[in-house]
Amino acid sequence: MLIITMKQGVRPFPKGTSLETALPAGMDRLEASGRVVYPAGYQEELLSEYNDQGGVIYPHIFLRIGDPNILKHPIVKRMIEKGFEGANLSEKRIFDYGCGIGDDTRIVIDYITKYLVESGLPEEDAREVAKQNVRAFDVVRDDDMLNTPEYGYDLFLDREEMKDVFIVDEPKNVVKLIGRGTQDAVWSGSVIHAIGPDDDGLAEYVDNAYAVLKNGGGIFGTTLGYEKTVLRHGPREEGDFLPPTVLSSEDLKEYLGTRFDNVEIFEAPCKYEHEGKPLKRLFFSGVKKLK
Repeated sequence: MLIITMKQGVRPFPKGTSLETALPAGMDRLEASGRVVYPAGYQEELLSEYNDQGGVIYPHIFLRIGDPNILKHPIVKRMIEKGFEGANLSEKRIFDYGCGIGDDTRIVIDYITKYLVESGLPEEDAREVAKQNVRAFDVVRDDDMLNTPEYGYDLFLDREEMKDVFIVDEPKNVVKLIGRGTQDAVWSGSVIHAIGPDDDGLAEYVDNAYAVLKNGGGIFGTTLGYEKTVLRHGPREEGDFLPPTVLSSEDLKEYLGTRFDNVEIFEAPCKYEHEGKPLKRLFFSGVKKLK
């Protein structure tokens, strides 16, 4: 069994990309979606601010601003297509564990709001119920960089509305903060490959996800994968984008299988490569094991 842990650090953009191109492109996608309208000069102001801070954490989340992975998950797509048939979303609690900037979090809140409005609840009330039932967590920084949800507030211009949804703390406090056995679903969006291979961080991550779920609750998520597991230690060369922990489908299934039954792995193409071979986008799901 591999042993893996959380590790912080500024990670490089893939070759051919940069913050100077990724940030404006992502902000343009958000504006085109109708989600936000930026004041004149705001893109330039934000880019300058981030450069003054020494860059940004986890470049990949900036490359996919406005292109949330949760909408690509096969099971989530089926649920949306069926209109969440048979679900009572007014009572479902969902935890975005490793939320990054919170783009997936906001999508979940939007879909719950839409469902509740279609069920007859006034939109303002529906939005409040959705926000109460969704929580998102990301790890607190131990350096001078911004905590990742702060980037989300900058990009979505919704700090006051969303500040109670997001929690920033140490992983060891997740269960205490979220509550044992309180969640119907855990979403894990591009988290596992960002956990560095130094001690037992992935085991802690899986254990925490298990602990906060109700009996019968499920985990859904996505991570980068490869034909074999590749673990990266120490600093990387400029332009080396490969995340610290890229698992094979078999190893990912083994990890999740320690705490979850009915684990399924769905493989999808990925545009990134390692040693001339393509990485994979791994979508996964599982149901909490009963003791």
